[in-house]
Amino acid sequence: MNVSQNNLTFRFVVDGVDRTSLTYSCNDINIQHTVFIVAIEGECYRSDPQPVTFTISDLTPPAFDIIPNRDFILDDNGSIIIYPSDLVKNASDNCNEREITFWFVVGGVDRASLTYSCDNIGSQTVQIVAIDASGNRSPSQTVTFSIVDQTPIPDFDVISNQHIFLDNAGRITVHPIDFVTNISGNDITFRFVVNGADVESLLFSCADIGLQRKVSIVAIAETCKRSQPKEVTFAIGDQTPPVARCKPATLYLDGDGKSTLTATMIDYGSADNCGIASRQIKKTSDSDEQYAHSLDFNRNDLEISEDGIISVTLRVSDASGNEATCTSEVRLIERIELPEIGDIPGIFTPNGDGFNDTWEISGIDQYPEAIIRIYNRAKKLLVELKGAQIPWDGKDGNGNLLESGYYFYQIELRRGGNIISGYVTILK
Repeated sequence: MNVSQNNLTFRFVVDGVDRTSLTYSCNDINIQHTVFIVAIEGECYRSDPQPVTFTISDLTPPAFDIIPNRDFILDDNGSIIIYPSDLVKNASDNCNEREITFWFVVGGVDRASLTYSCDNIGSQTVQIVAIDASGNRSPSQTVTFSIVDQTPIPDFDVISNQHIFLDNAGRITVHPIDFVTNISGNDITFRFVVNGADVESLLFSCADIGLQRKVSIVAIAETCKRSQPKEVTFAIGDQTPPVARCKPATLYLDGDGKSTLTATMIDYGSADNCGIASRQIKKTSDSDEQYAHSLDFNRNDLEISEDGIISVTLRVSDASGNEATCTSEVRLIERIELPEIGDIPGIFTPNGDGFNDTWEISGIDQYPEAIIRIYNRAKKLLVELKGAQIPWDGKDGNGNLLESGYYFYQIELRRGGNIISGYVTILK
């Protein structure tokens, strides 16, 4: 039978009972419900029940108020973690406000918390959003708060007018802690302030010796607080003595029986962390003699010396006045230029290699009566050469080759004439 819908009434059928409506709540959200519906016309017609299935949903977003202008205090480590719930109040939702979660929105990304440190002291602004258990998302709200550090400002005293000395390499690294005392506060870091920038250390070298240095030091608490810079003065010095190294030298007297020894002639690479500034010498035996850059010698020094050897002390100094000494043996040899003969060699090598094997005096063959006497250091006569026995082959009177070393000679060109004396060295 066709029945006009305008004359029909509809009812839910629940447990055999007609119901004009059904009530649902938050507990029924996202649950699939199935009920039966019948159509009724007057008192005569009743349709068969028809099942219908549906789901209850929640589309109402939560609501909340913000807590503006709140201060958050950094902890002892200079940091703090802030949660969105720290900045909201009066949260509500049509189902259950206890199931609301709050999120910071940073760069389009939801964040459960934000961490702040010393770098963030001052006003901060963020967005907060609320999401209920059904996933409904509230409009975001802007909240402003401040990061605050309430720890005391660190304090300290400086130790000025110190002398800082370079190491053996001519360098020194200094740190702010080298100049501070009476520190107030815990976990304090000190920095030099150079051209507005914090510097952990400063390096100095020989170029800084003697200059008065003036720098500022600042104390920084682990929790952020920074003291006012305090000025400290100090000087760079050098207390490291040089290392003196000497070598022996041979000095030939000229035709006037004179010669000059300079300090560099016996220096064997003396060194200093900042460089040698001065080299001076004096005769070791003369305690009253002043050091000089050079020494003059003459025949008198040769005559009073033992075997022509004189001890000379070298003193090396750096620019800071540090000094060191060493001694050297200087051998004096008189180089005599005779009118009729050539120079007298100071060394020869009788080793049989065909080169410089004999002690030859040019022009002495013009004196057939010439006598040459060779002595050891004890002035014992070893060999006497006459006329045709010259040049000398380095052997003694028994034909034995002498050992390497210094030997004293006397040359008598004419019987009863002047004696020429000096030293000759044998090297094998």
